[in-house]
Amino acid sequence: MAKSESLSRPTYAEISSENFLHNLNYIRQKVKNPFFCPMVKADAYGHGVSLLLSLLEHEKINSLGVVTIEEAIHLRRLGYKEQILCFASIYKNCKDIIDKYNITPVLSDLSHIDDLADTSVHVELNTAMNRMGIHPNEAQTCIEKSIGNKIHIQGVMSHFANGKTLLEEDSPAAKQYEYFESCVNRHFAGVEVKHLYNTDALLAKGEVEDFGARPGISLYGYSTAKDENLKPVMRLKTRIVKIHSVDSGEGVSYGPIWRAKRKSKIAVLPIGYADGLKRHLSSRYVFECHGQKVSQVGIVCMDYCMIDVTDLENVKMGDVVYVFGNEPEAVYEQARLEKTIPYEILTSISERVPRVLVEKFV
Repeated sequence: MAKSESLSRPTYAEISSENFLHNLNYIRQKVKNPFFCPMVKADAYGHGVSLLLSLLEHEKINSLGVVTIEEAIHLRRLGYKEQILCFASIYKNCKDIIDKYNITPVLSDLSHIDDLADTSVHVELNTAMNRMGIHPNEAQTCIEKSIGNKIHIQGVMSHFANGKTLLEEDSPAAKQYEYFESCVNRHFAGVEVKHLYNTDALLAKGEVEDFGARPGISLYGYSTAKDENLKPVMRLKTRIVKIHSVDSGEGVSYGPIWRAKRKSKIAVLPIGYADGLKRHLSSRYVFECHGQKVSQVGIVCMDYCMIDVTDLENVKMGDVVYVFGNEPEAVYEQARLEKTIPYEILTSISERVPRVLVEKFV
């Protein structure tokens, strides 16, 4: 998704290489286990994997995680030559492509075994998520059937359901860790690679050596615990394209659901729900302009939204407005309003918003 800023629509996302590398190295130094696999699924959580790949290669990252075969192929076509771990849910009729592009599939259902004959795989164990994964009771069957289909089990892994509670005594995460460790020791002790830690579990424990890690959201600046050492990698920007004066009682946008309570100055921004701003949060967003907080007013349209700039001095067309990214709290606040998590905020920014790689935010 490497695009330049649009000539006709000044809305774009800046992606900071400095902040990404800071987060990558901050997380990486916590992992003493050799296996370290940054997750770059969903186009690097909406940041544009094509922009970040050269940074990952420069840091000698030798394993990346994706979800779909198409994402894996995209990485290969971008020139990535190291291991690609693919967490697909179906592999039927994919064997030739897996071989051609040297993809390492994650085997997470016994039915995958017939589709992955003569392939190196990582086996996912279902230890609490009850999503994908081989139940530990099926482990021996999985091993035997894999041998029969000439499948090499190169790795074994699982996924925390709530990693931030790992160090709490008798917590679900602590029990899940013990369950995974017991199953690995019983069935997969000789397997080369064992990995378990996600962002929350890794940050909770602080330093890990027993199992490898697959960090995701932390690389892009966020975590459930709001780790202050992480820096936002995406900054969503737009510019004022029109300014109205409205009298007290006049409405703004569809409906209208918002009317001015005083003579007001309203600025129009070329960003709307087709870009990732949720319409149901209309008149609840808070952006930043001239270093001050400004309220979004009226219904968010498909391509536009409006802000109240009455209290700003010297505001003019072309002025920059930050939707989020100057500080982590803006994304956390959007997530709170939407009753969701930063993952969804970042991955909801649509493809039509250009991503522009910058060294640092200025």
